[in-house]
Amino acid sequence: METLKRQSDIIELLKTKKHMTVIELAEALYIGAASIRRDLVKLEKLGYVKRTHGGVTLISGLDSEIPLYVREETMTDEKKIIAKFALKLIKNRDILVLDSSSTTYQLAQLLHGSLNARIVTNGAKTAILLGEKNIPVFSTGGQLREFSYSFIGDMAKAFLQNFHCNTLFFSCRYVSSDFVLYDSSEHEAELRKAMIQICDKVVLLCDSSKINGKSFYKICDCSKIDYLVTDKKPPEKILSGITDMGCNVIYDETI
Repeated sequence: METLKRQSDIIELLKTKKHMTVIELAEALYIGAASIRRDLVKLEKLGYVKRTHGGVTLISGLDSEIPLYVREETMTDEKKIIAKFALKLIKNRDILVLDSSSTTYQLAQLLHGSLNARIVTNGAKTAILLGEKNIPVFSTGGQLREFSYSFIGDMAKAFLQNFHCNTLFFSCRYVSSDFVLYDSSEHEAELRKAMIQICDKVVLLCDSSKINGKSFYKICDCSKIDYLVTDKKPPEKILSGITDMGCNVIYDETI
């Protein structure tokens, strides 16, 4: 965990400065240069950074992904607000689908046995959390993606076809200005499409930093979702466009 935390700190620094030398990273994190270099080798193999002579650059692009352990430490207060609103959309004895996103994980932390809910998820951490709460949980299985702790692939998609569920809670990489949901992973996008197909109600949990952006893989447009739950009011043009497509938008009006 110490290594993961250090790698998370490196990415957070690079998100601000884009390019740093090994010495600059070592001084900023009070860590030896040798440890920094080992972390950079790992992060480059995973596709998050590009090493240069004596330094490193954060890779940014339409298909760039952010590790789960970084996402869990980003917009945390906003995600907790979203989770509290989302909890109100759950009824007693509902059968729910939860994706592997960090925002949905915040919702999972609020679930309790008295709801009598059953959960289907592709999130390894989510499945473990719910199991510890003695909440019935069905894990999709499939290929486990490193640093996202999510199950993906044909096995996961085939597992989903065994169910008909009440409500899907999921997130995405961005919601664009033309009201389309995007993901940075083809595999995650395809699995979320499959989740949408088996649920009566579809709820997108999306913090305000994800609104008005684009990534590489399309999931669907906002006409396919019933609720967008976010932390604060979206820009007026986007809000009106989303609601015109039949999607209800829920947000904290005090922010």
